[in-house]
Amino acid sequence: MTCLHVDLHVTDLEAGIRFYTRTLGSEPCCRDDRRAQWQRCNPCVGLTIATDMPPRPGAL
Repeated sequence: MTCLHVDLHVTDLEAGIRFYTRTLGSEPCCRDDRRAQWQRCNPCVGLTIATDMPPRPGAL
């Protein structure tokens, strides 16, 4: 099975967590003071948002 994983830079972690919790309909499975991560099984999608990842233009 193929799994899509997306890493996103955010400047406000708490606002990002609120937005993606509402969007995905679930709380992050892992989080600390710099990042949060969600895992979905059907379809297989992983999402990480973090303040310590520098933004890269054109990167997804």
